[in-house]
Formats: sequence, C-alpha cells, structure tokens
Amino acid sequence: MLKLLAGNDFRLGVNWYLAPEEIHKNDGRHVAYLLKKNEKNYRPCDPDLYDALRDLVHKHERNVHAVERNRILGQNVRYFSERIVQKHDREKWVSDGYRALRDCDLVFFDPDNGIAPEGRDKRGHDAPKFVFIDELKPYFAKQSVVIYQHATRQGTIVEQVERRFKELKRHVARRSMFALRFRRGTSRIFFVIPQHGEADTLLSRGRAIAKHECWGRRGKKGHFEFYSCN
Repeated sequence: MLKLLAGNDFRLGVNWYLAPEEIHKNDGRHVAYLLKKNEKNYRPCDPDLYDALRDLVHKHERNVHAVERNRILGQNVRYFSERIVQKHDREKWVSDGYRALRDCDLVFFDPDNGIAPEGRDKRGHDAPKFVFIDELKPYFAKQSVVIYQHATRQGTIVEQVERRFKELKRHVARRSMFALRFRRGTSRIFFVIPQHGEADTLLSRGRAIAKHECWGRRGKKGHFEFYSCN
C-alpha cells in the first residue's frame, strides 16, 4: 500500500514509533499471511515484497532494522527507528524524528495502537503505543501523512473512521483526507492526510488501491475499502 501511494514521485519516510520492548507483549506476531494456504491471496499484490518479508521471517529477522537494511520498501526510503523515550524526553524524541524525515514528501507513522484518544496522558505507561496529534503538526505544515490505526470494538468501522476524521479536522484544515481499511483478519485503518498540492494524486492512488484487481478485489470483497472525508 505505501509503495503504491508513494509511487515513483514521492519520497517515502517511515517513523516506526517503536515502543519500549517491555510493553510490546504479543504485538507484531501476525504472520499468517505468509502461510502457504494464504499465498494466493496476498503474494500477487506485490510478489517482491511478499517474498522479502517471508525471507525475513524464515531467517528469524523480523525487525524494522532488517526491513531497512534490505530496502524492502524501496531504495530511497528514509526511516526513523529510535525507540520512544517516555515522559519528559518524549518531546526531544519527536523533534529528532521530524529532523530525520522533514525532507520526505509522504511520511508514514506506525504506532502500535494508532492515534491517541483525546485526554490520553503522554506520561502514561501505554503512551508509547500511540501517536499524539500535536506530534504530527510539524508534518502537517509541509508533508502528506499516513497514520496507522488499529480498529477497536468501540463502534462499527464506519463510526470509528468518522470519529477520527472529525478529530483530525479540528487540527488540520484539509478536506481531502481519506482512509483505507485493510479488512483481512483484524481490521487495520490507514488515515491519509495529503498536502494540498498532492491531494488529487493521493486520492487517485487511494481509490486505485481499493479497486485494484489484487489489492481491492478478492471475490465479493476486496483487501481494502476506501473512505472519503466529507
């Protein structure tokens, strides 16, 4: 998905939002898509990516540094992979991340859980599992942004997407944001907030992902669903 959104003209940046090891528990354990029985559903979408990820799993190198070292997401991708520093040092960590990625056109944020609910304390034990909206504001000024959001049981997917849209619109004056929901297994939502000059391109690519014969359609339901922000 990220490769299709970035295309050949947007430089991609990735902030892994790596949480401290001790709070991960079983996060990141999902590799069922690599099972032989699932290969026909996923490998045609991006054979090179699929094979590269499978190789990492077989080599027991399932970590972001291996993804970076093997250039799995592309040759010109820039990364920020420092672990989140909690409490009073988090502000410096956020600044370091921005300096590392400020020259990128499209920046992906990959927190364990997604956008922090309003009122969440940055000093809380689980704070490293979230990206806080104020941490995104420097990027909103000049860059397009993609944010991972883990779906919850608090309402339907549509209700959750609309709730996030409403929250995001209070902080960024862009009417062209959209979301892509990956619907296989546990639902995952990706919010895309384009820069004004890049909105048409990213909207077109987002819709294409949802309609693509591999990514968008599998039987009656596709891998991805597209949601526009009204």
